[in-house]
Parts: sequence; C-alpha cells; structure tokens
Amino acid sequence: MRFPQILRFTLVAALCQTGALLAAPNYWTGENVLVNGKLETPNQKNIPAGWEKLILRLGKGQAEAKADGGGVLLHFTSPEHMDQARIKQTVQLELGKVYEFSYEYRSELDSSLHADAALLGTGVFLRAWLARPCDQWTKVRGLFYMPPTVPEKGQVIVMLQNRSMPKLWYRDVSLRPTDLKPEAIGKLIPELKVHSVTTDDIFIMPGTKAKSADFLINDIPETELARLRFEAELWPGAKTKIPCRVEECRISVPMEKIPEGKSTLITKMFDRADNAMLQSKVVTIERVGTLPEGIDFGHAVALKTPDGKPFFPVGIYAGVGWDFDIRELVATGFNVIHCYGTGNPTTCRDFNPEKFNAKYLENNRKLLDDAQELGVYVMMSVPHQMAEDSTKVGLLPTWQNIYKNHPAVIAWYVDEMRAIRNTPFPLIKKSYDIIKKGDPNRQWWAYEHPEPELANSMDTIMIGVSSEALAKLIKLKLGSDKGLIHVYGQLDFRNSTASSLDYNQYNFVMPIIWGARGVFYFTYRNLIDPKTNPECAELRPRVLDTVKRFSEIAPAIIAGEPLQEWTKSVKTTGSMEHKIFASKDAAYLFCGVAAGASEGGAIEAVVPAGKKLRDVLNDQPLSEIKLELAPGQGRIIEVK
Repeated sequence: MRFPQILRFTLVAALCQTGALLAAPNYWTGENVLVNGKLETPNQKNIPAGWEKLILRLGKGQAEAKADGGGVLLHFTSPEHMDQARIKQTVQLELGKVYEFSYEYRSELDSSLHADAALLGTGVFLRAWLARPCDQWTKVRGLFYMPPTVPEKGQVIVMLQNRSMPKLWYRDVSLRPTDLKPEAIGKLIPELKVHSVTTDDIFIMPGTKAKSADFLINDIPETELARLRFEAELWPGAKTKIPCRVEECRISVPMEKIPEGKSTLITKMFDRADNAMLQSKVVTIERVGTLPEGIDFGHAVALKTPDGKPFFPVGIYAGVGWDFDIRELVATGFNVIHCYGTGNPTTCRDFNPEKFNAKYLENNRKLLDDAQELGVYVMMSVPHQMAEDSTKVGLLPTWQNIYKNHPAVIAWYVDEMRAIRNTPFPLIKKSYDIIKKGDPNRQWWAYEHPEPELANSMDTIMIGVSSEALAKLIKLKLGSDKGLIHVYGQLDFRNSTASSLDYNQYNFVMPIIWGARGVFYFTYRNLIDPKTNPECAELRPRVLDTVKRFSEIAPAIIAGEPLQEWTKSVKTTGSMEHKIFASKDAAYLFCGVAAGASEGGAIEAVVPAGKKLRDVLNDQPLSEIKLELAPGQGRIIEVK
C-alpha cells in the first residue's frame, strides 16, 4: 500500500533542490586539539607522528596501515578474520562544550568499503562518521556535545579506521572546540532520514510492474533545506555505481537498473557552503528473482525448550561476569539469562591447563543451578577462542560436555563470528556441526546478519528486527525454518541519555507483529551502572516495567488458539499494523506504527459487552478499542 502524500512533505520538497548558496556556519572554532592532524612526518614505523597503529586480531587478520600519499593508508589484504585496522590517539576535551570534528578521505570505488572515523568517550558508545566509496578527496564534518556526565571525564580516543579490503586514505583530521550551544547541533546538521515509499521498494517481488523504486528524504526543517545538497547512488555490485535522480527530496531508482539479489542505495547530504559531507545513509534493496519452494513469509517459528515444549524467551544480557542477582532478574519477568562468562574457555582444563579457572567453572555451575531452581534458562556462550580457531575447534566437545547435561541450558550461543570477526564460513559450519552432534536437542542461536552462507550453520537468528522487510529477508536468505529473536537496547549502551518509554514498549510490539518469537534486552548494565548510562535510574523502570507486563502475556503469542469472532471487526487506517493472539479466555491485540513511517495510524474494533479491556504495557483499563498512534509507538490491548 502506498503511503498517502503528505502536504508538509510537498512544502519541504519544493525547497529541496534550490540553488541557493548560503554562508558557511557562523560559529567560532578554536585550535585543533589533535597532535599532527595533517598526518604528516611519519615515524620509524611509517605511521604519522603522534598516532598509534592498532590492528585488531593481529595474529589472524592481515592488514596494511602506513603513511602514504600525504596522509595514511588503511586496508585489509585478506578477508579472513578481518576486523579493524586503525590509527588512534587520545586527547583531553573540555566537558560541557560542543566540538567540531572533520577529516578528508578518498577510497577505491567499492561498495564493500566499511570504514569510519570514530570517537570513544563522548557520551555514546561509539560516535562515528562513516566514509562512503569515493575516489576524490572528500571532506566529512560533524558536531557533537561533550556531556558533563561522561565517565571518562573528557578523555577521548580518536580513531581513523577501516574494517574492509578496499583501500582508504585519510588526511587533514581536525577536532576543535566551538562556541555553539548543544541545541544548535540539530539545526546546523539535521538528521538525514531516507525511507522507502513502500516496503515494495526495498523488497521487490517477482513480476513487479513498478517503473522505479522510490525513496523519500524527509523530516528536515524547511528552513534548513536551501543550504543542503543531496546525492544518491545505487551500487548493484561492489564495483558498479549508478547515479540516481534526486528531485524534490524524492530519490528514484530505475527498476531496470536493479538486478536480482542485493543492491545498496547510498544517500549523502552535503553543506553547499564548503561541500562537506554532513551525513550519509545506506538502504539495502533486495530484488527477488524466483521465490524458493515452500517459503512462507507469514509463518513465525515458535521456539521450544530442549524437551520440546513451546517457549517464548524473554531474555537479558546480564553481564560480562556474574555480578548480578538472577532472582531479581527472574522476578522482573526474564526467563532466559545470558552471561558472557559462560563462554570463557578457561573453564575447560584442556584449553590451557595452566590457565584453568576453577572459580569461573564454579560460577557457571551455580548460575545453571540457580536458573533450574527458579524455573528459567541460561543461554550458554560458545567460546570464540575455540569456535573461531581451526587449531582449537576440536576442543569444543570437551567444553560442551561440562554443561550439556544440565537442564537449565536453553541453547548454545555465538555472536558476530561473521559480522565483526569475519570467521571463514567453513570454520563456522564445522563448529556448528560439532556442537549439534554433541547435543542434537538444543539449538544454536546466532547474533548475526542474515547471510545465506550461514543458513546451514544456525537454528535461530538473533537480530534487531527493525522492519517487516527485514523479517521477510531473513526468511528468504536463511529459510522459513529459522527461529527469530529480536534484540534491542544497544541505543542505551554507553549513551548519555535514556531511551523513552515509547521506544521500549515499541520493541515488545512491532517485532512480534513482524514475526519475532523472542525478545532480548542488551544489556543489564544500562539499567544499574551510571558509567554505562548516567540516566540509568530513569531508564530502569521504562525497561523493567515493560518486561514484567509483557512477560505475563507472552505465552499467548505461542499458544496457537483460534481467534474469537469479534476480532474480525478490527479496522485500521494510515500506517497502523496489527496482529492478534488468543489464549484461553483472552485475546491480545498487538498494534503499532513502524518507526520511520511517513504518517501515523488508527485502529478500532467492536468487542462484545462484558469484556474487560486493558492497555497491557501501561497497565491501564480502557473503555473501548479506538486509538491513534504515531510512528514509533506500539500497544498491546487485552480483551478478556
């Protein structure tokens, strides 16, 4: 269904491509706080003086980092175990100030480029300005505020990095204080939002009659558009770039230029005054040639316990170690606990007899025993040091035997073996086969991107289910038999502010509508540690109250009982989406509007007299089912 045209958008579009040239932003900047921001004078290691080279996974990843061409060259020379190649330096910034950060770069023209200049210690986990493929020197400029509450107290690590094989050069890096107020940042550099007009524009099915796939640049104030310039380019392959028309803030991609498979649409926003790139966005387009036999986009896979009972996991990443109270978490509504300590290889004596840690092993066994006593489960991490090392993978059965007979183990878990560490696919498959052979009744849950090469190496994917299109793409890439667990909370991790109540409620509604049959929150430290999130006291009830109320009705989602007759009366308008689940004498209406939708939506229904209505997540009684929601809002209505 096409989104209705919006009057406000029409007004915005009229200004989007004007040729007006305005003066550069009128604010003061101080001296560059970086040492050797020009990246000149290489040292004995052929790295610019004042900077330090760091290649993550140096023993496995193969990368080049050196002074070159008046700047510095960074890239990996092999795809295996590719992680991050960077140069970095640490600086001290004044708290409570707005800073300007900029750099210049050029790269090989290859859409597999994955690179950014990033800062640690500025109030969010990682503040990054991405580089997009461009063979001409391009300036990137941004602004950010240093909150007084940052735990690092102004110590900031500046990193110039490349996470991919295409060659990338940096030069002329600048970090300067300004006289701006924090509220000026959003006006000078508005957020770039690029959305498809419909889901049919990003998930293109066979037999489409559309002439183009269309996208909108929206929500930028009309007063700011005249000084901005936009470019869009389609990358149907790693080496092929097709410029796209941007007219009146509408991007049109000719359908004839979009091949079967995955293409990438890159949109860039520039300041007309100095031609600096302020922001960029990537949208993935998937064009389906032929649908695989048996694929069912409407089918959601319900997960099961190891003994075969239907189960809806409501989980939490509780910590790196064991410094949490499992009873408190269970009382809040969580039924699956994850602790990264469960994947510590030193609990297996054969991994390294000299480093065997009996205390860690005792902690893991106690966690499993406590979970069993409380009637919940533990998601066990598979040690990366074994699963991702061809010389150590043979130790996995020995490690698994320590835990596999414990009834509290719900699944074996791995994360980002490909997404970050680029472990070779055959090695991932080998690890998967070993674990499944040792324990056929438990699943392998993987926090990964839905790459088709992983279809035979996982049972359930854990991912942020951000759209209906993504949920469909997962089925297309991995098959209809894979479980789907939604993971959220990264927004709160090492952030200086707390996410809203609407945001937290939304994450327990829309992903379920789209097919997720489990939800995990990352991470418990967001809720208890001011160093992780200084607004943890405000955030805690927004997350935990939502979890508690959701967990009480979650079994209805997988009950599979027939819907009552009244559910046929549900009517929606606008961008409202909904799904209904029934259990015993109750029905639960999940409804909401996708974040990023161009408009809100409304829903109403007629229920029989005598039924009690309740807004589950707000725990409030309702007199009728008739409500309007804005993009990014979700509700669960109980009819009982």
